[in-house]
Amino acid sequence: MPTKLNSFILPDNVVQKMKKNVDYSRFENIEFGFNLCSDNQKVLHDEKPCLGNECSVSIPKGCEKGEHVGLFHTHANSSSKPSILDILNAYKLSINCIGSTEEKGIKCYVRKDKTYKIEERDNIIAAMTIYESPLLSSNIPPEKDIENYRRWTKVRKELTQHYLNTVDVI
Repeated sequence: MPTKLNSFILPDNVVQKMKKNVDYSRFENIEFGFNLCSDNQKVLHDEKPCLGNECSVSIPKGCEKGEHVGLFHTHANSSSKPSILDILNAYKLSINCIGSTEEKGIKCYVRKDKTYKIEERDNIIAAMTIYESPLLSSNIPPEKDIENYRRWTKVRKELTQHYLNTVDVI
């Protein structure tokens, strides 16, 4: 049965591709991803599949057919909780689906606002600059930098709750 993501429809064939990517990610220990594109009836399809590394994947933006409305990617050895960058992408595009090798599930994060607001985007970017970038650029593993990790986790949760709806796909 297709999944509703606000006004969009995520069909079963795309969900199956997502599930396969979660399995590949678990076995290969790297992230996989693709764009989510919408046709005129708001049915989503996948385009531009990509391979990443153990902690990120860069997916070329845009769609050849339809409108680019979202992303799907896996988190290798991690939960489906979004990073602040993932929250930013969900807010900018409308949808960011994350497949977790840890949970063996897929969650889609969908923008609550119908319209994209630059000032809201800027708030998310500021949070990413203050809380996420220092953790990623530090020589200390995030789980060892307890104080900053806790702040980042709290802010990430607050941003997710404020800007996004969470849809459990599987």
